[in-house]
Amino acid sequence: MKKIFYIALFVFVLGALAYLYTNGTSKQANEVEFGIVGTWQQVLDPLAVMTFNDDGTHVSSYDGKVMDTSIWAIYEGDEGIFLKIVQGSDVYDYVILDVTRNTLSMSYVPRGNTLE
Repeated sequence: MKKIFYIALFVFVLGALAYLYTNGTSKQANEVEFGIVGTWQQVLDPLAVMTFNDDGTHVSSYDGKVMDTSIWAIYEGDEGIFLKIVQGSDVYDYVILDVTRNTLSMSYVPRGNTLE
């Protein structure tokens, strides 16, 4: 029963992310989404790596070992452009501070911790 719940939750979240992805995203949000795709190494901890794939999957690894996989999407809010990462039943929202060819800077919304 628990497994069915998680499958249903995953399908619901995936549908919600697809809705966010296809409805009302601005050119700027689309550029952020395009720019975030790739592999990013954290500045403060070079062993921590995040990979955002163009199929909406996300992989976090540490020292070359996969720590978790999840799904991601870009969406717009009143305060800017956000990244949503969904890992099982956990949801993480980040505001995108900057994304360039070589830099990804985002801040975890509930606490304001900045990842670069």
